[in-house]
Amino acid sequence: MIENLCMEFLRVVDKIPKITTYKELANTMEYLLLETSLDMKSLVHDVTIISLLYYEFIITFKNDVWAGNIFLESVTHGEEGKTSIYFWNESIFTFFALKMMESNYEQYFANKQFFDAFKSGGISTLDKADMTLDEYIEAIYEKLKNAIYGKMGKASWRQISIKLEKILFD
Repeated sequence: MIENLCMEFLRVVDKIPKITTYKELANTMEYLLLETSLDMKSLVHDVTIISLLYYEFIITFKNDVWAGNIFLESVTHGEEGKTSIYFWNESIFTFFALKMMESNYEQYFANKQFFDAFKSGGISTLDKADMTLDEYIEAIYEKLKNAIYGKMGKASWRQISIKLEKILFD
C-alpha cells in the first residue's frame, strides 16, 4: 500500500508540481519515497519528467546518493545473460536527454550500447509525438518552466538541443 501511495503522490506531482512546496506533506512523502523500493521500470511508465526530476532530487539531495544508476536500471533489461537497453518511454528518454549535460552522466553516453539505444529511442520518441526536435524541446521547456525541480534557462535548453541534434541526426 505504501508503494501505491508513493506512486500516486508522484502522479499528483506531475499534475500539481506546487504540492512539493507543502513542507509537512513533502517531508512525509519524501521519507516514504526514500524508505520504499519503487519499481523503476514501472515508475518511468507511470509518471512524467516532472516527477522523475523530483524523485531524482529526493534520492540525490535528501539521501545523498547519486541516482544515475537507479535511472539506468529503468532502461536496462536482461535475460539469459544478455543485457539490452531500451528507451521505450518519453519520460525516461527526456530524463537522460536533460542529464546528458551533467558530467556524472557522461559515462553512459560514452557506452556504445547506451548511446545507440538512446539514439534510436530519441528518434522513436520524436516519431511517436510526431514532432521535430525543436518542437519537442519547446514542449519539454513548457512542461518544466513552472516545475519546482528541473527548471532550466533558455541557454541550457539551447545546449541540450544542439547536443541532441548531433546525437540523433549525425
